[in-house]
Amino acid sequence: MDMYAPRLEIDLAKLTANARRTLALYRARGIGVTAVTKGVCGSPGIASALLAGGVRSLGDAHIANILRMRRSGIAAEFMLIRSPMPSEIRQVVRFADLSVNTELSVIRLLSDEAVRQGKTHRVILMIELGDLREGILPHDVESVAAAVLALPGVELAGVGTNLTCLGN
Repeated sequence: MDMYAPRLEIDLAKLTANARRTLALYRARGIGVTAVTKGVCGSPGIASALLAGGVRSLGDAHIANILRMRRSGIAAEFMLIRSPMPSEIRQVVRFADLSVNTELSVIRLLSDEAVRQGKTHRVILMIELGDLREGILPHDVESVAAAVLALPGVELAGVGTNLTCLGN
């Protein structure tokens, strides 16, 4: 076979089986799973295989990938796994069910747009743990959470943090 570019082949049946096993392990411990499709550009085939394995929530860092999956008929909860840019707010509210957020000003924009669209957009507050990478400072979490709870059109779904760089 002549190949002109790198190629990745994924056995969808094995991906489905792995998703099923992974979900069984985590659900038995009360842990929810969001499968991230960022590395496969929101491939509808990959998303379908994950859903066949029992995944119900898909996350991606690009709203275009979420839109691609939605337009392909993928029926799942969609999470934008980064804080939205102000220029994306309209599409984020329209196509993502929830997003991770690092700034109250962006959550206020989400609130305004959700009210305009007659929707509720769920938000996860990201908390900074000291690597100064992203998030709300720990001493501000309570006041920011209270402000979010008072906003129409958004629902505080939880808190999160990025542990990837911790200790480096």
